[in-house]
Amino acid sequence: LYTIPAADGWTLIVNKQTGQWGTNYDAAQDLGRVMMKVSKPKSAVETFAIDFHDLGTDKGKMRMAWENTEASVPVVVMN
Repeated sequence: LYTIPAADGWTLIVNKQTGQWGTNYDAAQDLGRVMMKVSKPKSAVETFAIDFHDLGTDKGKMRMAWENTEASVPVVVMN
């Protein structure tokens, strides 16, 4: 997973390349990109975290949070 942070929203990049250090990004290996909603968490997040919340049978939201920034995106399981 990679992100492109911006003031009006983040772009989440899902990349299929594995086994490399995070600085060896190859855009040709991208599976997809999607915009993330950015907001301020209720309280500061001391340690960077990725979690899933608002879970349903086949959906939820993925959230990335750190310090005073939270970015989230809906996730749906396709059968």
